Amino acid sequence: MSKIYTAVDLFAGAGGLSHGFLQSGYFRFQAAFENNADARATYQCNHPNVAVYGDVDELFTEEMKQRLGKIDVVIGGPPCQGFSNANRQRSQLINQNNNLVKKFIQSIAYLQPTALVMENVAAFLSPKHRFYLSELDFNEIESFGIKIHTTNIHLLERNYFCNDIIKILNEPEKLQQYFWQDNEYSVLNIIYHQLNHPQKLAKALHKYQHQLIGIVERFWAFPDTDSVWQSYHKMAVALRDYLAGAKGWHLAPTFKAAVLIQRCFLQWKELQTHQIVTSNLHCNDSYLSVNVSYVTVADYTLKYLEFMGYQVRHGILATADFGTPQKRNRLLILGIKTNHTAAAQLELPKGLFNEANYRTVGDAIDDIANITPTTDCATGNQGMALNKPTQKLSSLAQILRDSDYLYNHVITASREVALQRFAAIKQGDNFHNLANELKSTYAQPERTQNTIYLRLDRSKPCGTVVNVRKSMWIHPQHHRAISIREAARLQTFPDSFVFCGKKDAQYQQVGNAVPPIFAQAVAEYLGELLGKN
Repeated sequence: MSKIYTAVDLFAGAGGLSHGFLQSGYFRFQAAFENNADARATYQCNHPNVAVYGDVDELFTEEMKQRLGKIDVVIGGPPCQGFSNANRQRSQLINQNNNLVKKFIQSIAYLQPTALVMENVAAFLSPKHRFYLSELDFNEIESFGIKIHTTNIHLLERNYFCNDIIKILNEPEKLQQYFWQDNEYSVLNIIYHQLNHPQKLAKALHKYQHQLIGIVERFWAFPDTDSVWQSYHKMAVALRDYLAGAKGWHLAPTFKAAVLIQRCFLQWKELQTHQIVTSNLHCNDSYLSVNVSYVTVADYTLKYLEFMGYQVRHGILATADFGTPQKRNRLLILGIKTNHTAAAQLELPKGLFNEANYRTVGDAIDDIANITPTTDCATGNQGMALNKPTQKLSSLAQILRDSDYLYNHVITASREVALQRFAAIKQGDNFHNLANELKSTYAQPERTQNTIYLRLDRSKPCGTVVNVRKSMWIHPQHHRAISIREAARLQTFPDSFVFCGKKDAQYQQVGNAVPPIFAQAVAEYLGELLGKN
């Protein structure tokens, strides 16, 4: 009989990684940690024998350590928004999700497991993802042998720079009086982003008209003592003129100056709050910039694990190679204590599928194609009776169809324009294949991603499953959106796995998850490797 290894799942989400590990038969979970309430409810619903906690910080107590006992394996996927190519709109310098990687590493140091598994998006390895260094970081980083880099952070375009700004940045107490209130910045930033879209700008100005009146009243009273106050005052004048009947596009010049200066101050405050070491604050022909030191997130992670005594292997794996019906590339980091005999044999697992026999969208969802989904989440949570299939099931459907009920077979009620688009798009095509008259509701249709209004091709694997409700993925055969259950099947969740929370929360949990079949393959490889030794 194989040994059963104790495990903890960090940043567990809905539990896709845990589910695959449990299916392997090698592991039992002492605890899981997940901060999102809906995902936590889903995890608990499907793993009733596992203790589920909220914030991962709850792990770092002696009471919890004694409650868990000896942990053989720590697994987890720190939230990937800080690394994801889909998350390009960040205005912050320091992404807090990136810092959750440090929490994962601290957990390894605290629990000292025999092995670890970390899963993340492929972009994790990009040198663009960084930890900026504080004074406290330098000694630790240098002792690990991690390469330290230096870069310029651009705080403000030269066109909006004035000498008063450097003086203000160098006087922390003086800087404080130049900050806007959070609600003011939120409203003004929304309007700033719509300055080049007249229709959206008009809607935003109308929506926030009451708040803008209050902003004008407060900004009007700013003292006219330096060029920064003057930029705020000019914006207030432009807002007053708009409220008195001027066209919205007149706002652009003054809005850009004021908002970008405020953003500069916020970024500087962020560097100071995190005690990031800065030097050479200067303005050249293009930008107001400051120098900072950093290490890449990938270097930090891999070197730190090696420093703690782990043999580490990492690489980008195609989940389709492991039997998922989607071409989803994921980073996998495996580690085993170097004093364990299995460490010398550690490699990355290899899949059994290839381009010639990849599983397809049809393999995953054809057998439920004629079951009409509901638009009511409560009805979907209760489940629909599954009749015996009328056709021979694919090998994948035989695995996934493990219940007499189909749960979460729920879609969003679509508007008429969406239904017209559904009907016009062929398998494998997307929004860009539509006639121009069906693109009219998009301000910049040419910039729409290829995943929007994508009709799946049932004869091929799909692309990476995300929140398919937001992307408006279309069923291969029917003129409707993909249901939560169909998205879950593409992720290889079995039908017995029930998702909790509101509709969008369920779609999001599915999109964020690790495909259980991929997780199971990783678990079987690791369990066999540890068991041999």
